[in-house]
Amino acid sequence: MEDTQRILDQMHGLHLILADEVKRICDKHNIKYFMIAGTLLGAVRHKGFIPWDDDMDFGMLRQDYEKFISVCEFEIDESKFYLQTDKKDKFYTFNFAKLRLCGTRVLEGFSSKVNTNQGIYIDIFPIDNVPDSKIAAYFQFKRFWFYRSLLWVKCGYGSDAVKKKNSFRVAKFISKFFSIKYLKKRKLKIITKYKNKMTKKVVTSDGSYGLNKETLDRTWVDTLKEYAFEDRQYPGVADYNAYLSYFYGDYMQLPPENDRNHHGRLEVDFGEYSIKGDK
Repeated sequence: MEDTQRILDQMHGLHLILADEVKRICDKHNIKYFMIAGTLLGAVRHKGFIPWDDDMDFGMLRQDYEKFISVCEFEIDESKFYLQTDKKDKFYTFNFAKLRLCGTRVLEGFSSKVNTNQGIYIDIFPIDNVPDSKIAAYFQFKRFWFYRSLLWVKCGYGSDAVKKKNSFRVAKFISKFFSIKYLKKRKLKIITKYKNKMTKKVVTSDGSYGLNKETLDRTWVDTLKEYAFEDRQYPGVADYNAYLSYFYGDYMQLPPENDRNHHGRLEVDFGEYSIKGDK
């Protein structure tokens, strides 16, 4: 237990390096970004990291996200950071970006056998418009889920247990009829269909809680405020009580120890960032 917490504490230090880079770029280029999910919960409940959490999550509305990706092409020091996107990394399938720290490695069960960059990372999620019509939103989500699932299977994501299921085998067969490039293109086109329309709802399409749960009132991400996070400050959803209650219920209550999950972490290598004496 002590060794696990030591590893997490070291990871948290590196996450702050990555978060500071996001903050630097966004502040310089007037890009709106904000803490979401467990990172915002950590800011409110712990004034920093949830002790057992092993990543950080930031959100950006689609327009800001696209600007961020664009300016990173000339802002990021590529000897230190790697911005992973599905356009840059063939076998990376997600709808969000990961800012990774070069020279490090974190191996996770879901993606352990996928040929992608595995550096220690933080997540940067685009938040997209959802149509006001429930029927239109339903079909948007179903189509997005279909192409995303095929893409995950085609690129080799999933635990060993999942890969033994008949549904995985069927999806793998169907995916043979589509290229990775085509599946990525279709997925992006579907989720950004309403990007030029002002809608009442928005969605974090690759969030942990599924498309329906990740659909939020736009007002929650329109109004932000600064929060203390460790010895820094980052912006987050201003109405934290409504947001956190929606996702976590009684969010100030700590979950049972057996429900304090990480991302299926199998291995961590801190590389040049290792603390002296670590192996």
